[in-house]
Amino acid sequence: MNIKDSKSPLFDALVDFFKEFVQKNEGKEFGENITPSEIYSAITAHNNFQHLQWGQQEDAEEFFGYLLDGLNEEFTESVKNLSEAEIKSLLNSILNDETRNNIKASIKKFNSPELESQENKVTTTSSTTVGEDGWQEVNNSKKIVSSSRREVEIKPSPINHLFGGQFRSTLKVPNEKHTQSITLDPFLQIQLDISDDEITSLTEAFKRISTIEELQYKANGGKDVIATKQTFIDRLPNVLIIHLKRFSFTNKTSRYGRIEKIRKVIEYKEKLSVPVECLSPAIRSTPAEYKLIGVVYHHGLNSDGGHYTVDVLRNGSGNKWIRIDDTNITSLELEHVLPNPGSEESKTAYILMYQRISA
Repeated sequence: MNIKDSKSPLFDALVDFFKEFVQKNEGKEFGENITPSEIYSAITAHNNFQHLQWGQQEDAEEFFGYLLDGLNEEFTESVKNLSEAEIKSLLNSILNDETRNNIKASIKKFNSPELESQENKVTTTSSTTVGEDGWQEVNNSKKIVSSSRREVEIKPSPINHLFGGQFRSTLKVPNEKHTQSITLDPFLQIQLDISDDEITSLTEAFKRISTIEELQYKANGGKDVIATKQTFIDRLPNVLIIHLKRFSFTNKTSRYGRIEKIRKVIEYKEKLSVPVECLSPAIRSTPAEYKLIGVVYHHGLNSDGGHYTVDVLRNGSGNKWIRIDDTNITSLELEHVLPNPGSEESKTAYILMYQRISA
């Protein structure tokens, strides 16, 4: 593999790694161990991963984020550089009319001259209130509210199709021309703050997303005012990646402070129903049901060391799971994947992966 000669080096490295995995594991329960030396050599030549050093401790969530971002860039660049002949050949190879039309519409977005200029576009709208449920576009007096809206345009790609969601944040500033500012931001992973002692479950952590924040804000006239900000999930992905923020800055043990690990167990279940409290009103009537497919654990007490293991749901095996710990692979049941609430351990769930089972 020569990553320098590839137009999509990360994707090609993963494909080669997968091919090697299939070849060495075909017809076997677990198969042979694979040393990831080739894929390591490939990805460390990529700009996103030049900081990696063999044997050096790295953060799993940060690594995965770099990988998704890099793959997304490769897919979008590949589509942008397709020739007319390649586009025609691609569309002709698709028999399903609906799929072909969707792909055609997506490709058109890459050729739109307005796409780049609209990446952080601002539009002014008026919103009519609909109730008193804490949603910041809701006004108790049911008046017309003037709003400015900022939205980041997202180019379609397989990565965004699988992992892409969107946050909707509303900032309300007293006595401004636009009394509220709405920002729509894309995400590929959701980070959940679990530092509050009252948060002991995944559901509780999700609900905190929409907690109203009070912020010091300098209004147009230069006057300091108290603004309020509230964030909701406005679009949910097909595969939901949840990062539990285990490492928090504290000065409890030192006057200078340090990064410490939050070791408490966060309760999560096989099935996840995303709480309606953290969803925007536009999607609250749509079921948001997910099934657990993977858990990444961090073993250790500190942020600068430790060890990672992963539990994975086996594809096509009913509800059978495997645990991967370097070269050790073992079978396990779901009950050994789910946490034991109330305990505190050095091994804790760090990344949760859920697949959507309802639209």
